[in-house]
Amino acid sequence: MPVPSQPIVEAPGDNIDLFPEWRSPEGKSRAWRARAASVGLHLAVVSLLAFTPLGGVRVHDITNIVVQFREPVRLIAPPSELTQTAPNRGKVG
Repeated sequence: MPVPSQPIVEAPGDNIDLFPEWRSPEGKSRAWRARAASVGLHLAVVSLLAFTPLGGVRVHDITNIVVQFREPVRLIAPPSELTQTAPNRGKVG
């Protein structure tokens, strides 16, 4: 069964408008409301995250480190004589 073809009709002088004007007075107010809602929602999620256990987990607990630094560190001198009796013959690494 043959497919009927329809001719493409173009009026002379018609330009294809690929980027029409999308801005309107009500569109601006909707855009500002959407921006404000997005910022408010993001702030709410971030602030709620601070009150959850996930937001309160400390990755590095520095309280023990500070306590350890209050005590002096003892340095031990290396032995004056070598302790290895025979040289290494095998592959290193």
